[in-house]
Amino acid sequence: MKCKICYLFICGMVFLQMLAGCKKDSLQTPPSAIDIQKNSMENRSVALADSSGYTVSTIVSNGPGLRAICTADDGTIYSAATDDNKIYKISSQGVLTLIASFPPKIYPLGLKLAANGYLYSILDSSKFYRILKMTTTGVIVAKMAIHNVKVHTPSDLAVGDDGTIYIADAGDQRIVAITPDGKSGSVLAGRAGFHQVVDGKGDKAGLDGLVSIKFLKDGYLVASEQFASYTGLRKITRDGNVTTIFSLSGDAQRQSYISDFSASHRDKNMKVTAKENFFLQMTTFTPGEIRNNIVHLSDKNVMTNITGENAEGITNGPGENARFANFFGMAIYGTTLYISCGSVDNLRKIIKN
Repeated sequence: MKCKICYLFICGMVFLQMLAGCKKDSLQTPPSAIDIQKNSMENRSVALADSSGYTVSTIVSNGPGLRAICTADDGTIYSAATDDNKIYKISSQGVLTLIASFPPKIYPLGLKLAANGYLYSILDSSKFYRILKMTTTGVIVAKMAIHNVKVHTPSDLAVGDDGTIYIADAGDQRIVAITPDGKSGSVLAGRAGFHQVVDGKGDKAGLDGLVSIKFLKDGYLVASEQFASYTGLRKITRDGNVTTIFSLSGDAQRQSYISDFSASHRDKNMKVTAKENFFLQMTTFTPGEIRNNIVHLSDKNVMTNITGENAEGITNGPGENARFANFFGMAIYGTTLYISCGSVDNLRKIIKN
């Protein structure tokens, strides 16, 4: 990888600058079109006043630029180093084992460990996309072309418990479903050219700014979005019905974006709950400063700080003092959160005290 740390830093800054530039764009998400429990910025500030007593530490420092991450039932972590064209297995102590390597200009986008025990990623070769299916030891089972439907700029993928592969097609703002054998594809929700946040079913639904997508144990998909001053989480059922779980809209003084998220049946204190809760990577733009933090979102849409909303940097220790730079991926195992960052400390963990 060419100048790993510098390259990641530059990519991360470009990404953040792109987000910052979105502030100047006209918002394509009419507030009247969003059917949500909407949090105002004032309510958010009050909700985040609580401190949950977490500690942040580094798992991998000066590593190969880890981006997408996922975890297995035994606590093993898997990560795609997109700029390094590699996929790694990582122990909970931070020991990296290379399990897959790809030729130059073939990049693994996203990485998920499915219920069937296989790892999945999207291989990007000069905008020609294939679905990679491989064992956790790196044996490639298939490289499947995407049939019947064209995808433009996929941002992530997820795999259902029946093996169906779902792609977040950021280029056309659609969720595409691919059969487990890769031989047939169809549009599950959204439609090309319709860039609005609208709840509905199939092509009546509007998606905008797709970033991450995950299949939850409760049997549905959740996708994160960010565009202009809007960011949100959308729920997509197996039959293509889209509803908005959560949304934030900012202003000239403060705009927050969800970089990635993890879902778990755990509350802000990591106690088991009946319903899915979310942990969010939040990047917030204020005049002259970029701030990052990890937030818990309850099933009642109550937000709580897991780490302090602090200026970019690299600081471990008590959650309220922790600093992060250039969020990429997020995963959870039990009561431990894992965060990948485009910085010299590029895999961090967060545990409850």
